[in-house]
Amino acid sequence: MEAAPVLSEMASCLIFGDPHIRTFDGAVIHYQGICKYIVSHNLQENNTTDYTIYGKFEHRNNNNRVSYIRYIEIEMFHTVIRLGKNMSKVCAVR
Repeated sequence: MEAAPVLSEMASCLIFGDPHIRTFDGAVIHYQGICKYIVSHNLQENNTTDYTIYGKFEHRNNNNRVSYIRYIEIEMFHTVIRLGKNMSKVCAVR
């Protein structure tokens, strides 16, 4: 597997729909899996990170053919912030 390219300027990624993902390099992925996975992080040379962003994907209702993103978690400075529908507070401090 090739290493992901290192971006030297500001970039964005987008998760939308059921779900579709546009990556930092502009690729589009149509993802129907279920899991919690790393959306973004900055891996330092000493294998530590300043931040990690997770996405939690689940099946929509009882339909195993379609998934959606239930929430995004931002872990930074020993704090976890979870963002999703009807969520509006810091979830945990580690």
